[in-house]
Amino acid sequence: MNRAELVSAVSDATALPREQVDATLRAALDQIVAATAAGQKTTLTGFGSFAPMDRSARAGRNPATGEALQIPASRGVSFKAGATYKTQVAASLPAAKKNSEPVAKAATASKPAAAKKAAAKKAAAKKAAAGTKPATKKKSSANK
Repeated sequence: MNRAELVSAVSDATALPREQVDATLRAALDQIVAATAAGQKTTLTGFGSFAPMDRSARAGRNPATGEALQIPASRGVSFKAGATYKTQVAASLPAAKKNSEPVAKAATASKPAAAKKAAAKKAAAKKAAAGTKPATKKKSSANK
């Protein structure tokens, strides 16, 4: 659901004109953003809470080259869903079937392949970081 669909749904549910619902939604969101930007936590009981979150500076790596780099400190927003919201969403989702053997077998069957792929990527990244050229894949004779 996007903003226009939300405005339309609230307008239909409350019998208020769409323009009034849009203005109210805009004002509510502006107040949440302003409070969060000022460092305050905004809680909508039953729905959730918005809070500013400070991330400290840390060391990271460029995924393409493996080069070490410094990631600067930043500020973001965290949202924590409220209990009522969580229970309503959980109740609306179909329950997972218990003892589903085919799904469990399929998941375990793909683990070794995924582990091999991850190990190959890690080895290639180490070679690239060390400045050596990674080995190229040989073509099989079946493709000729």
